[in-house]
Amino acid sequence: MKSASRDRTTGKYGQVRASGGTCSVRVDARGVAGRWGRVLIVPEARGRGLGAGMLKDGLAVAFDIRGVQRVELGVLSHNTSAVRLCEWHGFQVQRVLPTVKQVEGRFWSVLQMSLTGADWASARGQKRADG
Repeated sequence: MKSASRDRTTGKYGQVRASGGTCSVRVDARGVAGRWGRVLIVPEARGRGLGAGMLKDGLAVAFDIRGVQRVELGVLSHNTSAVRLCEWHGFQVQRVLPTVKQVEGRFWSVLQMSLTGADWASARGQKRADG
């Protein structure tokens, strides 16, 4: 969502907040990799592009402000909207964790995905060129 905003980063975390949601980017001790997570979007704000805006701003915090080389995240495999969003931004699946969480007797899988700074810059440039 275009109204998503970047907050100043403090310590090893970068926060991204928008009306109806929040997420964080945690940076490892060496400052090489970031972990995008703690994504919270209130139910009434879902489906309005808020996640896309927060992901874009979170990546800007990680790559442009914190200077990491790679961002990783985990997404539930059945959350196809989130998987497509991550792939559209250039994330690639690194591995599948098949039985991470059990809900109502069914196991849910998690896709571990990552994106390098170079791939993000390339994808960002391509999106600008495409309009």
